[in-house]
Amino acid sequence: MRALVMIVICVALGLALITGLASSSAVPNVSGPIALTGITTEHHPGSTETWYWSLKSIRRRAGAFGYAVMACISVSRKTTLRQCTGTFVLPRGRLSIAGTFLYDSIFMLAVTGGTADYTKASGVLSARQLGANVFEFIFSLK
Repeated sequence: MRALVMIVICVALGLALITGLASSSAVPNVSGPIALTGITTEHHPGSTETWYWSLKSIRRRAGAFGYAVMACISVSRKTTLRQCTGTFVLPRGRLSIAGTFLYDSIFMLAVTGGTADYTKASGVLSARQLGANVFEFIFSLK
């Protein structure tokens, strides 16, 4: 998605450059492709992202058994580093998660607590993306 946005931005900049050159009074003769240099992807610290996952088991054919939500704030101008907090709502209680990660296709976050059966929960959540909008979540609880 970000690559597509960058391509659209590059095309728009290229068209704006060509249009601007064509409308000026001292128009240089421009032919062939135009190479734009010095374009960088800039991340905006403070921007937010939210995720929602419907939790389904690969062993059960029934519907979802819970859901998860996570909100992240970008903390770096040069990378995709985010600070995130979230909650997994499960049949026997809720698990809270928090931490930082760089890549949204694979990450580890701390389990910071829980409710009901998970009242004294702590540990680690490992997540990896298996396909488009499909993630594997593994909790290692203490």
